[in-house]
Amino acid sequence: MTHLQNARVILTGASGGLGSHISQQLSIHQCKIGLVGRNKQRLEILSKRLQEQGADVIAIDADITLAEGRDKVFQQMQQHYQGVDILINNAAIMQFAEFV
Repeated sequence: MTHLQNARVILTGASGGLGSHISQQLSIHQCKIGLVGRNKQRLEILSKRLQEQGADVIAIDADITLAEGRDKVFQQMQQHYQGVDILINNAAIMQFAEFV
């Protein structure tokens, strides 16, 4: 039993490399995880893999740069877990440009 056990966690950027590793660690600590990202297919693959390992997770495909996306995340967390205890904001936007 850990102090994180049953903590309700939103993890943004979950479908990327770092997000995937963070979600694995959260599942080891028996957190309830809302995996958030824009790539629905990668979120579902990650969610299924974690569930097969016994994790309590939901996949939420949402663009958190939009108000509708943020609302969707909190609505689904409320519906499935009755709230949120921890937010891990791992989402990033990359812009590529010529460096002069």
